[in-house]
Amino acid sequence: MPKGPRKFRFAFERSGLTRFGGLSLFQGFCRSLQIRRFLQRGVRWPDYDYRGYHPADLFLAHMTSIVAGLGRIENTQCLAHNGLIPPLLGLNDFPHRDTLRTFLLRFDAKSLRSLEAAHDKLRRELFRRLGPLSSATIDADTTTLMTYGSQEGVARGYIPKRRHLQGSYAPILSSEGHLGLSLGMELRSGNITSSVGAGEFLDHVLAKLPSTIAASRTRLRLDGGFYDRKIIEPLENQGFGHVVVARMYERLRRIMVTARYHEFARGWEAAEFS
Repeated sequence: MPKGPRKFRFAFERSGLTRFGGLSLFQGFCRSLQIRRFLQRGVRWPDYDYRGYHPADLFLAHMTSIVAGLGRIENTQCLAHNGLIPPLLGLNDFPHRDTLRTFLLRFDAKSLRSLEAAHDKLRRELFRRLGPLSSATIDADTTTLMTYGSQEGVARGYIPKRRHLQGSYAPILSSEGHLGLSLGMELRSGNITSSVGAGEFLDHVLAKLPSTIAASRTRLRLDGGFYDRKIIEPLENQGFGHVVVARMYERLRRIMVTARYHEFARGWEAAEFS
């Protein structure tokens, strides 16, 4: 094993220091994967006037701002005067927010498919580096992303916690629970019912797992958007274990109240019924 630093100490004891120091670890991880070279060669980027930035650098700028927890593109302006982030990205300065926004607007369906294919290739490489895997836990969730404007594909949908209609998206996403690797994501309009297309989405996600993982060793943890017989029965027929959040219909609530429970762990009880 090559020798090198084994322990790091980060100190925040002086004024004027950046709060994004932890990104140096993320940059080291990206460098170990040669991520910039991979993006330059493995993705067919949309036509774009580089203006001093390669598309891969703009993509990495977006990714870095997301990892830093900045959220919307408008918030990236705080990185323009940061003395750490541009050197980490190998840039003289951080791209302006309008440059980052224009870059995203240039993406079309073909470019997105190319980026998704590169993502799948990178995931396969990460799975390979982890060695033979015999089990997996798949987390899949539907959620609501509220918007404030007239973005493309936005529609008025029901916001569960706020209990009213508002312009939003209804994305569906999945990851491997133990490793944290992203397996799939689909951005949908806010007026689409959560269960629509969820079964096909799961089929697409399960196909991305390594062939060494048998169906009997795969567990799925699903939210209430997947509580549908058309989704659950195919999983059971194929031997996939699953836990799904049930929608509390009145009949189900009555059965739950009258069921006989037994304690299987301290403070936890369970009952089984059809």
